[in-house]
Amino acid sequence: WRQMSGDGLRAVLYGAGGDEVFAGYASEYYPPYLKDKLKRFQIGGFVKDFFQCSEYSEQIRFSDYAKMLAKMAPGIIRKSTHGRMPFIDKSINPLVFDSFEPEKPLPPKELHDLLEQNMADWKMNYWLRIDNQNSMGVPVELRSPFLDHRLIEFAFTLPVSYLIRDGWMKWIIRKSMEDKLPKEVVWRRQKMGFPFPIKEWLSKHKEKFVLSLRDLSCPFVDSDRFAQNYDALNERDSEFLWGVISILLWWKYSVQG
Repeated sequence: WRQMSGDGLRAVLYGAGGDEVFAGYASEYYPPYLKDKLKRFQIGGFVKDFFQCSEYSEQIRFSDYAKMLAKMAPGIIRKSTHGRMPFIDKSINPLVFDSFEPEKPLPPKELHDLLEQNMADWKMNYWLRIDNQNSMGVPVELRSPFLDHRLIEFAFTLPVSYLIRDGWMKWIIRKSMEDKLPKEVVWRRQKMGFPFPIKEWLSKHKEKFVLSLRDLSCPFVDSDRFAQNYDALNERDSEFLWGVISILLWWKYSVQG
């Protein structure tokens, strides 16, 4: 965006909403899609699609399929922030759950309900707010064609087979772009967001975090357990550790003062 602004561009097209409207997140939308197959007793289709997910089918990893099965099982709560399912053992988890009872409901389990909620009050409000803050700080104005109300209303009338087909997420978008974009772009398997070397960052700055967040009276986090198990948490799930650090930083600067 800074490069665009430096080149004199003041408005850019932006893809916000594409994944929420057309089911682009495999980790979020594929398990309920498979579960619906089972509910309809489409066993053959379930088995075929289970092993055909475009995100996983090039190199089969046990953890990916275990994650999908876990998300389909009733009562399973996602305990990891980034989907590799390294559940944090209670002995090293510094969160104090007795004091931490968020009132926000869990996302719905049905695919269409999940899509609607992500577009309403679950995700898009958050994405639009931070995207607006980031872009206006450059400044550059974002135009989001996927958020045109006519496109959203049309997308929400589509059957699931137009969103997910043969293991591909956002199938209708891919098909509509086949003659306009290179094949390696249209049918790219692995979706990549904005990866950061978070484990390396947290390891490098461990001493600063542990020292600055020691002896806090935050009722949501056991500070001693946080310090003692910092390395183990970073190795197990670095994004979970960053979430814990974020709670402590918020408490230190916004509450405790």
